[in-house]
Amino acid sequence: MAVFFPWRLALLVAFLVAVIAGPPGGRAAEPRAAADTPAASIREVSPELFYVEDDTGRLVPVPGFGYRDFVDLFRIKEGLSGPLEPPAAILESVVVRIDARTIAAARDGDDLPDRSDVVCPATVEFTVRQTRGDWTLVPLELGGLLLSAPPRHEGPGRMLVDVDPSRTGYRAWFDAVPEDGGDLRHTAVLEGRIAVDSTAAAETFTLRMPGAVASRVEIRSSRSAPSVGVHPEAADRTVEAEPQEGGSTVSLGGLAGVVRIRIGAAREDRDGRGVAADVVTESIVRIDGRNAVTEAVVRLGNLPPDTSRIRLSLPPRTTLREVQPPTTVIARGGTDEAPTVDLAIDVGDDGFAVVDLACERSIDPSGSTSFEAVGFAVEGITAWRQWGRVSLLVDGDWRVGWSDDLQLRRVDPPANVRQQGFVAAFAYDAQPATLPLEVRPRRSRVVIEPEYRYDVGSGRVALQARFRVAARGAPVSSITIAIDPAWSVDEVGPAGSVDVAAVTSESGEIVIPFAQALAGDTVVEVRASRPLPKDASRVEWQLPVPRADLVGPAVVVIASQSDIELLPDNEGISGLVRQTAAAVPLVDAEKTALVYRLDAVGGTFAAARRFLPRRVEATVAAQARLDSSAVVVEQTIRLNVLHVPLEFIELMVPRSIIEAGSLAVRQGDELLDMSEVAAETDAETDAERIDAQTDADRTDAQTDAERTDEALPPTTCLRAVLPTPLLGAGEITVQFRLPRADVPMQSTIPLDLPLALPVAATIGRQTVAVAAPDSVLLGVRGEAWRRDVVPAAASAPAWSTAKPQHVIPLTVSARGADAARSTVIEAAWLQTRLAPGIREEIRSYVVSTAESRITIALPETVSQAPAGESACEVRLDGELVTSPRDGRLVVELPRADPSHRWRLDIRTTGRRDRGWAEFASRFGLPGGVVLASAVFESPVLERRFYWSIHARPDDSLLGVPGSWTSQQAWRASSLGWRLVPAVTPAELADWVDAVACGPSGARDPVADVGGSARMLPPLAESSFVYSGVGSPGTATAWLVPQWCVVLLASGLTLAAGLVVTYRVGWRRPRVLVAAVATVGLAAAAAPELAPLVAQAALPGMSLAILAWVLKALVDRPSTGGNRGSVPLASASSLARPRLSAPSLIVGAAVEQGSTATHVRGA
Repeated sequence: MAVFFPWRLALLVAFLVAVIAGPPGGRAAEPRAAADTPAASIREVSPELFYVEDDTGRLVPVPGFGYRDFVDLFRIKEGLSGPLEPPAAILESVVVRIDARTIAAARDGDDLPDRSDVVCPATVEFTVRQTRGDWTLVPLELGGLLLSAPPRHEGPGRMLVDVDPSRTGYRAWFDAVPEDGGDLRHTAVLEGRIAVDSTAAAETFTLRMPGAVASRVEIRSSRSAPSVGVHPEAADRTVEAEPQEGGSTVSLGGLAGVVRIRIGAAREDRDGRGVAADVVTESIVRIDGRNAVTEAVVRLGNLPPDTSRIRLSLPPRTTLREVQPPTTVIARGGTDEAPTVDLAIDVGDDGFAVVDLACERSIDPSGSTSFEAVGFAVEGITAWRQWGRVSLLVDGDWRVGWSDDLQLRRVDPPANVRQQGFVAAFAYDAQPATLPLEVRPRRSRVVIEPEYRYDVGSGRVALQARFRVAARGAPVSSITIAIDPAWSVDEVGPAGSVDVAAVTSESGEIVIPFAQALAGDTVVEVRASRPLPKDASRVEWQLPVPRADLVGPAVVVIASQSDIELLPDNEGISGLVRQTAAAVPLVDAEKTALVYRLDAVGGTFAAARRFLPRRVEATVAAQARLDSSAVVVEQTIRLNVLHVPLEFIELMVPRSIIEAGSLAVRQGDELLDMSEVAAETDAETDAERIDAQTDADRTDAQTDAERTDEALPPTTCLRAVLPTPLLGAGEITVQFRLPRADVPMQSTIPLDLPLALPVAATIGRQTVAVAAPDSVLLGVRGEAWRRDVVPAAASAPAWSTAKPQHVIPLTVSARGADAARSTVIEAAWLQTRLAPGIREEIRSYVVSTAESRITIALPETVSQAPAGESACEVRLDGELVTSPRDGRLVVELPRADPSHRWRLDIRTTGRRDRGWAEFASRFGLPGGVVLASAVFESPVLERRFYWSIHARPDDSLLGVPGSWTSQQAWRASSLGWRLVPAVTPAELADWVDAVACGPSGARDPVADVGGSARMLPPLAESSFVYSGVGSPGTATAWLVPQWCVVLLASGLTLAAGLVVTYRVGWRRPRVLVAAVATVGLAAAAAPELAPLVAQAALPGMSLAILAWVLKALVDRPSTGGNRGSVPLASASSLARPRLSAPSLIVGAAVEQGSTATHVRGA
């Protein structure tokens, strides 16, 4: 174990002080820095305070409340409109620059077809003027622009750009604070691409422009002197040629909203090339089940200069409803199957015109007749130059169908059509084109998941059905349930979802209409019942069948009253699969249930029914307390009523209890009114009790009743009606008080304690616990009652019997007055924690005494400690009390109560013993430890104590008195055998708490003063626990570190091994036997230390064995060729050679003992 020397601590503290202090020059620089700092200016602390009078006239401070705040609050109070304020931001200018020259380059390289949708780069530059701070929103619109780079911002603050939630374009957010009341200007640039409808004759742009003070669109085109068409018309239009790069720049000003721009070839160029006119139709057909409204936009291009009117063909049986200006209707014509309309159109200089119209027609909602959705064509224009796209939208629950062999192709719809109700979009490339459509009502799909619960009673079967209905598709007006006509429908609900008044039940079907057509989910509940003969021994019925597209598996719960048992008839049951009760909702505790799952369309349940009699099981527990002149008894009768509810309780009560006049019977907190019923003989009472016994105990119970019939006390049957009928578990409490005679001193008298028992109940167990003063000893006469094995300190004496007994025969003995007045230490737990230089003692006592004070003499380790080196804390039942003086502690008790058990905790902390003990504790050397307990003033009776000693992890405790019983056990671990306490600190704390609570256990346990029993984490220490009976006394033990034990044990083992190895005389059998016997006797005398010494001796034993092996290898005779040679002559005349062959005359022992010198052979 590492030892922390004080001089190391001093060096560490000095180093930390030097680091924190820093170099000396650092302090000298502070005054100069302070001198250079300018003096702080005087200013007002915000916020400003204004004082306003309240209703009582007192001035109330209002922080930061100005005139503007007053005006705003006054306007709100009077309901006045606020002052006009300018907007937070203004979009001053927007400039959109489009480069369309890449389209011509791609077309010249044959990368584009005659007509296609392409994109070209575009740049948007806008200027915003901000008048107020905080975040400000500016809508940018610009629908049709796809950003290709992050926005660039020039100006103060920050800018964010996001997409408008309505998907009409973009929004810009600005966050900046104007200075000195001025405005802020922001300039931002967006880069992206814009879609272009390109043909060989023209390019068409569609862009949503924001509302700005000034707006301009600049388009750079590769066409020279192009014709430009704008819809709506631009306020300013200019076309500038670019001689150097070729092409031209079109500039359009004053645009807002959705703008369509068409740039085409010049009129003379177009006429010279003979470009044919074309027609592009974009139509949307809206179908609501009765009519089909078609909104069409017809774009005409490359029209001759003199074109002013056109004839437009409409779809069959279509009527023109409106035409948007500037187009006007001149005449209508044609037939119903081929209607036409003559229109006057406005053709631009570029030969471009737009016709925006709407028409409608009636449709057949049954789907038997189709209608044509395509048919817009312009007479005089080549059919293959007329193409378009049609989109279908449906309003309501209708389904649109078309043929699979269409010549049209499915395409993606335009952005404005992607909304709820969209069905499909088709495109055609030439006329004539056809798209016949059929409209039918959308089919409804109903899914029902039923749940059934049946309650079987004595005269009827009740059904509670619950249907989860999910309607998809067209709304559903009602649902139908097929049910056996034997059932009568009692209730249908809920009223908010179901039209209860319109529910009909005919021919075994229930039609349940909804209050409103259902398009979603709902729950329908149906309650029905059917009569059942009371004497019927069999029940059978068919389950309802919902009429729906899909019926899910049903959960079927069949419950019966507690006195009815259903035995399922598996042969008569069909369509039902038995389930476990854990998978279904719980039923009432008073009912038993069978659970099934219905997987088929219909099912049948059949079972046998029988009625069960009432069965009552009882357990009687009595608590008796002996006072000076009376016995107070409280009985708790725990009942378990099965099958039939118990409406009244009957008790067989001994007459002595009734004559005492203190009987009280309660159910819960309510007092029962007991009345005497018709008197019965004791034999009849016993017969009823015997009938209630189980079949296995009936013979023994009757024999016992016949044998003890004369010994039973006179009893009376009392009956009381229960306020709440009891079914299941319940309790009845019986309380009474009986007088008793005084017990003469040093004598014993009999006491028969009567008990009340329930009638017609099976009593499984009957226990009686009797609490008495310490001066009274109790016993039981006879063999009917047996003493319960419980801790004497934790509970009052208790007895139990397996058969009903009206009386418990007790014996009461009185002890002397001195024994009653003596102090009893019921439990003692002593804790000693030894650390280097520190010693902590925690002494916990449970004391019962009749005295008004407790006097204790503390050990010398506490009383003789110098002032300031020790601390002592004393608590009585968790409350601090006076500290000891001169080693004597006097604790004044709040009251003199012999029955109360006081918890006394003494905690002391001080230095370890001085001298060698202190030196040994600091440097990890063996040292003695004095273990002394506190001494209570006599007379005192001390019961069991536990002493826990906690030391360093590598210490072993030796020399403990033999009167102490060790509570350790050797357990195997990864590093060998370890000595582990048999009890933990938490268990010892629980033991002290249990003893302190007393026999009744009425008061709460006192908190653990030590704080280590349950709250401290495991510590790296060695723990030793000892126990005993009586006073622990004073003992001196030794703390020996493990290295010392290993040194001694291994050293002795190694020495003994070397002696045996090198001294032949020690190998004699008698010496070895004596050594083994000595070791065995020592292990038997100290079995707890034997494993410790054995493990510590392993290193010495290993070294001894190694020495033995090495000696054997060295002394092994040589196996060379000189074995038979004659040895060389010795230098001494007294020496003689040692022959290799043994002598036949002189024995080996004599030869070895000779004093002559032998010369060994080579």
